[in-house]
Amino acid sequence: MTESDWLTSTDPQAMFAFLRDRGSVSERKLRLYACACCQSVWPLLTNGGSREAIERSGRYADGAATREEVAHDARAAEGVVLALAVRADDSRHHLGLRLVRAGWLAEEDSTSTPPSVNEEARRAARSAEWSTYGGVEYIDQGDRLVQSPHLLRDIFGNPFHPVFFAPEWRTEAVVALARGVYGERAWDRMGILGDALEEAGCDSEDILRHCCEPGTHVRGCHVLDGVLDRS
Repeated sequence: MTESDWLTSTDPQAMFAFLRDRGSVSERKLRLYACACCQSVWPLLTNGGSREAIERSGRYADGAATREEVAHDARAAEGVVLALAVRADDSRHHLGLRLVRAGWLAEEDSTSTPPSVNEEARRAARSAEWSTYGGVEYIDQGDRLVQSPHLLRDIFGNPFHPVFFAPEWRTEAVVALARGVYGERAWDRMGILGDALEEAGCDSEDILRHCCEPGTHVRGCHVLDGVLDRS
């Protein structure tokens, strides 16, 4: 994979394979990516505590939940997935059920240990295909499901040009802003963070451009992780 391929790819599997070959994938980032994919299909996760399970999995990635709690969530998601599989085979409305099931498969993968994000990416892509044939009611879901390459680039950045954060850029104001954005999911403040970094002396065009780019930012964002010294 070339740098141009990475920046334009719509194939999460190829991107994952490239990251694995480079040895640049941490379990934390993989889990946060899986959680972000689940959040892109949030309306599908309506059974019981599914959304809380995703939130807990994200907290586990950051050391704020226990392995036992996440394992319990994974078992619950697996049970729903199996039940939906039977219904999808028997129902005339199987396309809709499969789309719902894909949301639960995403949850099952994000709560597993380690997270099974390769499978999650494949299932999300397949769900997008199903939505194309499932009627107008599923089109918006399909649009959300195909965002995973953009999420990958937000979380892992550009592996051909890893960002370097000079210690002097991590001023009290910059770190406080980054913590607020991360903790509150206040992605609209990424531009403000970029301004603060520039004032602190950051001269990286890649970092400043990413802060100001509209679109997808999630927990695990490589710029936020760089400021907060997380991997």
